[in-house]
Amino acid sequence: MPPQIQARLEELLHKYGRNDRLVIPARPIATVSFDPLQIRFGPRHYHGNPLEFFMEHKETYEGMGRTQFQLFDHGLYDALRRHDQLDKAIPEVRPSPVRPKLTLQQQTEAINVFVTNGGNALRAAQHSPFSHTTILKYARTDGKEIRLPRQRDYSSNHNGTQKRQYRGYESPLAYLRAHPEKYGGLSRRRIRFVDSGLYDSLKRRGQLDDAVDRGLDVSENKLLPGQIADIVNAYPTHNGNATETARDLGYDTSTVLKYWKKSDLPVSRPGRRRNIKF
Repeated sequence: MPPQIQARLEELLHKYGRNDRLVIPARPIATVSFDPLQIRFGPRHYHGNPLEFFMEHKETYEGMGRTQFQLFDHGLYDALRRHDQLDKAIPEVRPSPVRPKLTLQQQTEAINVFVTNGGNALRAAQHSPFSHTTILKYARTDGKEIRLPRQRDYSSNHNGTQKRQYRGYESPLAYLRAHPEKYGGLSRRRIRFVDSGLYDSLKRRGQLDDAVDRGLDVSENKLLPGQIADIVNAYPTHNGNATETARDLGYDTSTVLKYWKKSDLPVSRPGRRRNIKF
């Protein structure tokens, strides 16, 4: 197998793997792109009953707790919660007053998965049987038996060694500026949506303000024609609901409404649902 294909398969397995199997949310795939990995899913229709959809694809979500389920398929999670069906899909487990302490081996496993996932407890929970709160608990332990490697200081090179590179570039900011075709004109929320790893790295190294001006006006932060087309084409899919469209595409609600109005699409006041038939 060519090394490039092997690397991409490993990247897919790392993000969507469970028990050495590739498992993705039960929804159609629109596009798949790499560097960075991004799977764009198509819309789903629950017909007013997301619980029925969940039960039809229960094997996909089998064994997941609520935290893992929310991270894995936040769209279905939110739909179940809005329809007050989350308890029927995944009953909340009430913890006992005294929680059993993890064995030393389990503690080590929790710490290792925390380190492997770059210190991101939520992401680590997707690849382990522990919740993110449990992982954080033992990652923060300052005992003699459990020690975490010290976090690398990116601000300066105290010993004269070379700074750690980010995806082959000097820093996350340098990587972002080298790929204007991917990130040019994107808002903070949009960058976080299309590449959460880059967003987290920019924030962690204090480069987010240099990457995207917090006070940048929406009119100055123009979208590409293809992005505008995605917003306009989502109008019938979400029945004219700007909030759902913004959540699905990763834009601000005001941005969605702006381009709908420019396309002469009927827009209702916030909080009022439209019943549009096409």
